[in-house]
Amino acid sequence: ALLATDDMVINSRIFQSLDLLLADIENAVSAGKKIDQLIHTLKGCLGQIGQTELVCYVIDIENRVKMGKIIALEELTDLRQKIRIIFKNYTIT
Repeated sequence: ALLATDDMVINSRIFQSLDLLLADIENAVSAGKKIDQLIHTLKGCLGQIGQTELVCYVIDIENRVKMGKIIALEELTDLRQKIRIIFKNYTIT
C-alpha cells in the first residue's frame, strides 16, 4: 500500500477526510440524492493511498449506482468499518 508513512498527523488527516467523505455519501443516500460523484471521489482517494481491495469494493458500488440501483446504508457502514480497521492506529481523538 502507498500508505507507508508512519506520520500520525498525516494518517489521521487522511482518515478524517475519508470519514467526512463517507458521511457526505451516507447523508446523500439518506436524502435520496445522487452519489455518483462522491463515490467516484472516494474511489480515487482510496486508490491514491494504495487500498486496492477497498477500491474494488467501491467500484462495485459505483457500478451499481451507474445502473440506477439503490445503495443500502449498511454497505456504507461496512465500508466505514473497513476503513477504520486500516486506520485504527492513526486516529487522533
